[in-house]
Amino acid sequence: MIVVNNPWIEQGDIADLILCEDKCDQVPWVNWDTQDIVKGYTYCCDVASFHAAIPYAPDLGSLPLLNYGSK
Repeated sequence: MIVVNNPWIEQGDIADLILCEDKCDQVPWVNWDTQDIVKGYTYCCDVASFHAAIPYAPDLGSLPLLNYGSK
């Protein structure tokens, strides 16, 4: 999960920050408004997509805790 914690960000600037396809709708415990910029815009990456976008991040493989499931 990635949270953009910038209270001064504008809605139009969000697209430039997205690193992966948002998977938050597939994460059962994400039950807040992920699009709320004031509280922190949130989006969720699967582990492989995050590692592909941030190559220097550790390769976490397929950890069950980090995998997303269906709601």
